[in-house]
Amino acid sequence: TNPVIRNTLLQCLIMVVLYQLWCRNVGYQMDYTPTDMEDADTTDASKTQTKEYHGIRKDVQTVLTAEKSSFDDRYTAALRYLDALAKPVGSLGVLEKWAARLSAIQRTIEPNVDVISCLIFAADHGIAAPISEGGEACSSYPQVVTRHVIASLSAGTGAASVLSKHHGVPLRVVDVGLVGETDTTSVVTDGSYKLVNGTRNFCKETCTIDGGGAMTVKEMEGCIQAGRDALEGWVTECGATVVALGEVGIGNTTSSAAILAVLTENQTSIENVCGFGARLVHDPDPSVLQKKVDIVKRALVLHQFMTPNGDTEPEKKLADSKALAESVLSKLGGAEIASLVGAILQASEMNICVLIDGYICITAALVAAYLSPDATRVFLFATRSAELGGYNCALERIQQIGKGSSSIPLESPALDMDLRLGEGTGAVCAVPLVKSVVCLLKEMSTLEDIMNAAG
Repeated sequence: TNPVIRNTLLQCLIMVVLYQLWCRNVGYQMDYTPTDMEDADTTDASKTQTKEYHGIRKDVQTVLTAEKSSFDDRYTAALRYLDALAKPVGSLGVLEKWAARLSAIQRTIEPNVDVISCLIFAADHGIAAPISEGGEACSSYPQVVTRHVIASLSAGTGAASVLSKHHGVPLRVVDVGLVGETDTTSVVTDGSYKLVNGTRNFCKETCTIDGGGAMTVKEMEGCIQAGRDALEGWVTECGATVVALGEVGIGNTTSSAAILAVLTENQTSIENVCGFGARLVHDPDPSVLQKKVDIVKRALVLHQFMTPNGDTEPEKKLADSKALAESVLSKLGGAEIASLVGAILQASEMNICVLIDGYICITAALVAAYLSPDATRVFLFATRSAELGGYNCALERIQQIGKGSSSIPLESPALDMDLRLGEGTGAVCAVPLVKSVVCLLKEMSTLEDIMNAAG
């Protein structure tokens, strides 16, 4: 027998066997079927569906649009469809899981990502003020740099504005705590609530007089609401279905480190969550990091999250997670961090996925997860921060919290490129990835399609 003919026949036989295996194990075995719910085919979502689907697409879309289907049901159905595409199962990694998450949130096999916007919150921190003005000078950069960054974003020359323009991402910057007045433009606006003097120095005894710290509880609640208002308003204005989140605030890595030390139970190992923050040189002096660690430790002792000898206070354990998160945010947080928390909570309630940027944004995401574990459904981790210790601690804790509200594990960050700029730059860089995952859902053939086309 001719070797060429023999090999061709063998390849055909292999394809037939693979097709049969696919039909048996992937093709139409849906773990969740219309019989699992009441009147699944008569829901409002299915009535308004205008595009006709067939085969596994129809089965998956039925689950996605069913009124009583849970997030886990929808995610699992979408992932099964992705497994049926003409590729090795799981071969596109995080992209596939993002696609499944978007489908589950938007309840369609063809999610809409035509408009992905960027929302940045800006504020000043009392710990970043000069020592002569009652601050700690915690950053290598002076506090006034925050305002200069906002000016560059408004002018279109800042990093986030340049990247947003390149990727077709509408940009909005919201001032929730810059010292003094801000010149509002088409890009920069005032929040519905603002700390006109920024936060207080949370290392000073005087900040505890009213029972607060960096912020009073009322101020924290106002900043959270400002974040909610900004997210809802911006989404309504630009029609975004996914939002990339970012922040600007000199000193906010110190504030984030303090928050993470408590919420990840690293009070006695503050070095685990601290990094150098914004750098003046590529290889900073170790004393810069030690200064930050010392500031965080002083703050934790002052606010009784640990004792001077390093023991954690019993009443500060995680018995009441929500109360603890609110206490930590008001005493150690920044106005922009609180507003990010509000934006995330609002996005969850509106079923809008958010691209979580680096160190500051994942700190806000952790606080939001403590306040509402269900909010983790909408998390798309865009980039792993170069502030590696703190970022990984936050990610691990968020993933633990997420398990309590969903059996679907949260994905690892899509990008790992040593990014540490902030401003939502990592999240904006991930925008093309979001658009790519939706293209796969809409345009890629299934193995069934290929086999049918081959006759």
